[in-house]
Amino acid sequence: LRPYHSELSPRGVHEFFPHWRAYMEYGGGGVCDMGAHHLDIVQWALDRDDSGPVAAMPPEDGSNGYGARLVYDDGVEVSREKGFHVDFLCENGRIQVSRGKFRFELEGRTVHQFLEPADGSLNRAVLLTEREFLRDASVRLPTPPSGGHQQDFLDAVLSRGRPLAHVEAGARSAICCHLMNLTYYHQTSLGWDPKRLRFTRGGDPSWLKGSRRDYLHA
Repeated sequence: LRPYHSELSPRGVHEFFPHWRAYMEYGGGGVCDMGAHHLDIVQWALDRDDSGPVAAMPPEDGSNGYGARLVYDDGVEVSREKGFHVDFLCENGRIQVSRGKFRFELEGRTVHQFLEPADGSLNRAVLLTEREFLRDASVRLPTPPSGGHQQDFLDAVLSRGRPLAHVEAGARSAICCHLMNLTYYHQTSLGWDPKRLRFTRGGDPSWLKGSRRDYLHA
């Protein structure tokens, strides 16, 4: 129990985000706040909406700010760094995205970008990229209808179907956030079984063996 404080739970109408999210007792800080949106995009792009990472690794320098990593069963790593909200380092290029910002690089050359008004239009940069490079794409991610995710959810209620942002995807993204926070807090590597939803100790993938840190077993 804690005494009431308006910073944590303000009364009435207010023009700021309540600060309860910054305290471990009530929330998960930035990782579980804005990080949930960005890790959700990562999970979506990696086709892991029904799965997740197999390990979480703390920063090499022992800090609790940046550098924590999530590791997937195919060796892909997702790390928390400063910069764009989502930054994909791909085989032949790079895709960097923030809210209202976009940059697409191919073989070391910036093809399209929108970082400031002088770059023209964000929609135009995205549209040109789609026309030039995604015309015959074998994989296309679905997008919500014109009414956004709210309308998509209401449509699913009426049809008894599953919305694009379904509960399984949201839960898996939340798990990513908690795994990253746990590895910051305990400064140890965590093995994770995304199928059984349990921490693991034995049967580590070969590329994880040799870690100096023991795995948390629960």
